[in-house]
Amino acid sequence: MKLSIVLVALAACGPPGGVTVDAGEDLRRPPRDFSPEPMDLLPPPPDLVIVRAPVGSPCASAADCSGPNAECLTTLPASATPIAGGYCSRSGCTSDTDCDPLGFCVAARGAVASYCLSYCNAASQCAARNPGTACYLLDGVHYECLPSSGACDPTSATSCGGSGACYRTGLDNVGVCFVTCSFGGACANDAHGAQQRCQFTNLRITSSGAPSGDAFAGLVCVPVTAANLPPDAACRFYNDCQDGWECDLGNSNECKKLCRNGMAGDCAMGKMCKNEFKLATFGSGDIGLCL
Repeated sequence: MKLSIVLVALAACGPPGGVTVDAGEDLRRPPRDFSPEPMDLLPPPPDLVIVRAPVGSPCASAADCSGPNAECLTTLPASATPIAGGYCSRSGCTSDTDCDPLGFCVAARGAVASYCLSYCNAASQCAARNPGTACYLLDGVHYECLPSSGACDPTSATSCGGSGACYRTGLDNVGVCFVTCSFGGACANDAHGAQQRCQFTNLRITSSGAPSGDAFAGLVCVPVTAANLPPDAACRFYNDCQDGWECDLGNSNECKKLCRNGMAGDCAMGKMCKNEFKLATFGSGDIGLCL
């Protein structure tokens, strides 16, 4: 009874025409929406900063390379040796610090300005940076990444036109070919006009006598040193001695006569042809020294 009276009163107080109120209607305010804002799942925009390559990296132009005076080499300076895929360098360097942490400054020589090369200290390191390069011993001190095109393989017995006379010049399997010669034979001057003589070399072992993994042992033409020492003289390098003699390195360190095992007349009376070059087998005709 009371509810009906209140509703009639409310209707009497409403605007003209009246308002009908449903006694069952929920007049409470709707609940607030506390759900989180939707996440932005789009990836961030790419970093458009241009990263230029360090010394030794492949390149198409100098714009690909980092640092001041950057250049993209297609041939090795002062050489016609091509560099497949290009080689980032810097010209006019004055010290190694001008050439990145992995670089080395090659001093100017004649008309060729100084430039940067990438250094290495392990096999396969250069090829990982630039597939067109390998690790070479450049100047007796520095190992550098240089073009691998044209190099012979010192581990192959068929390299260098089948002679296998490949002298290792790096930590990778790269080298240069020797010209071979015969026992007692003469050698022509080298490409620069320097005199050469026929000497024996065993590249199958290291200086300590351990196996090197390289293939060649035999007679090759090598430059004549200024020493040209007489028989039995003390020597420091294997080509220090006069023609037909060789330094017995690691043994007597004296000039001894080259000989062929089992060949009468190669050694003087009382001397024998010995396996001083530490060949794995020392058969008839193999080269040794008279002792």
